Amino acid sequence: MEIIDATPEHSESEHKNHDVEVASSGLSSRDFNLKTAELIKSQIGEVEDVRKSLGLSQRKMCQLLLIDPSTWSRWVTGKTEPPPYVYRMLQWGLAVMEKYPETHPLSNYEKFEQLKKSVQLAKRVEQLEKGLNKDQQSKRGSFWSWLKG
Repeated sequence: MEIIDATPEHSESEHKNHDVEVASSGLSSRDFNLKTAELIKSQIGEVEDVRKSLGLSQRKMCQLLLIDPSTWSRWVTGKTEPPPYVYRMLQWGLAVMEKYPETHPLSNYEKFEQLKKSVQLAKRVEQLEKGLNKDQQSKRGSFWSWLKG
């Protein structure tokens, strides 16, 4: 059984081949999806391993998968198994991030943090400049008062 690599360049005919593969496998659609999930899991690892390799917090991973954190906790502790579609989503996500690294959830966050630091630095420089200007003005004022006095 071959897993279709679900990167964006796949055509409709390849997806139709997937349907044919399900029908020709003799498995129900549910069983086929479970087998596919097992295969993907063997390729990419457990959901927690994927999360850690991406450098994401549990909260961020839950947001990306649109699940409740308690659901994630049940998956990680082994109380329940993630549904097959989760492994497919992770496989697609990893394929897209590999091809387009800028789509990594943290890439925009890191850019945002850098921008935020730049803005904070610019504000600090502006404050220092204002402070210097006030000092220069007060020194000029004291110089003029000394000169007059």
